[in-house]
Amino acid sequence: MKVFLLLFCIIIFSCSKVDKADYNLYQKRLTDVENNDDRNSACSTTTQNCIAGFFNNKGSIGDKDFYNISVSQKNSSYKMLLTSVPGIDSKITVYTPRGKILFTVDENGRGEGEKLWEYYPSGDVILLSVEAKTNYNETVPYYLNFEAKGRDSVEEIEPNNDESTAIKIDIGDEKRGLISPKNDFDYYKIQLIDGQNYDFEIRLETLSKLDLNMTIYDKDNSIQKFINANSWGGTEIFSFLSSKSKVYYIRVGGSVDKYDKMDPKYTLSVKKLDPIYVNGVEAFYEREFNDVIGLATDMINAAEYIGALFPENDVDWYKFEVLKNENIVNISLSGIRGLDLVLEIYDKNGSLVEKIDENNIDYGEYFSANNLKSGRYFIKIYSKVSRSMINYNLYYNVRYKK
Repeated sequence: MKVFLLLFCIIIFSCSKVDKADYNLYQKRLTDVENNDDRNSACSTTTQNCIAGFFNNKGSIGDKDFYNISVSQKNSSYKMLLTSVPGIDSKITVYTPRGKILFTVDENGRGEGEKLWEYYPSGDVILLSVEAKTNYNETVPYYLNFEAKGRDSVEEIEPNNDESTAIKIDIGDEKRGLISPKNDFDYYKIQLIDGQNYDFEIRLETLSKLDLNMTIYDKDNSIQKFINANSWGGTEIFSFLSSKSKVYYIRVGGSVDKYDKMDPKYTLSVKKLDPIYVNGVEAFYEREFNDVIGLATDMINAAEYIGALFPENDVDWYKFEVLKNENIVNISLSGIRGLDLVLEIYDKNGSLVEKIDENNIDYGEYFSANNLKSGRYFIKIYSKVSRSMINYNLYYNVRYKK
């Protein structure tokens, strides 16, 4: 028994000696030198160093420590990892050099760390703060580490959280980005200035456990579409866009599964659509955005058009010309599984000529008329219920009597 007690005392004493030595060493390496509660008194360090500090007692407010961090590895993105501290709901805020907030990283939980999967600094210095939103802990330190991720990890450069900082993407390009922090939005801009006609689609894809979404803005006509299949992983697609509008913005967002260990990475691509043929004859795409009568898609006689009623509440407008009063006009709309389609014909004044609605799900609609008065006419297509990414075929033909 005496031997056991002696050994126990030796072990305790040895551990105390090691703890004291570590503490002294730690104090020498402490990055958080008070008072560094604003950007003008920020402590300086580099991304090569581990930042170490305490959330000190600041009375009724939480401690906020500012750091100016020199970027040691140029042309690289970084992962940031902030360790958890018991009893502390922490937050990281990243700023511009002038102190404007770029974004925050906040898991909103006591005793939880913070993780920013990837950040591509736009300058040589990162200005950030590490904050205890409430409470303090002067016993357990926090540590903030930077992990360089290489030159070509992503192509998005933060901040790109609004239209003014949107990243340019061209037809045929793809960009890789991250939903990081978890409430991140990334903006991209398509600008078509070469005068050529394009039909294209936008694809948003991920292999991570992300529920992605994108909002597409037609700036020329002040129209937007929200695309979200409400599924984890996979692809979001918006097709049949055209260059009749010259500027589009894309806002990428999504929900991150906190238990997924993969980077919340996505790929955004803009792909030119190949020519399409129906029964060996060239067909045409619907050309979004054609949601209102003023943006109706021009139709060519005896041609077929491919479109889709997507996303929710999509409406497609088309227009055609009748040149002579003595004529036969035929319009056919193919069915879409699960949808009850409606076909409406309007004259040049916007007055309804005829509404065709057979009240049948899965089936199409057909219109035929003799001797329509010459002039411009419009076609409106919509579904009474649901939406679908399944394409429809719209055919228009006018024949003139001798």
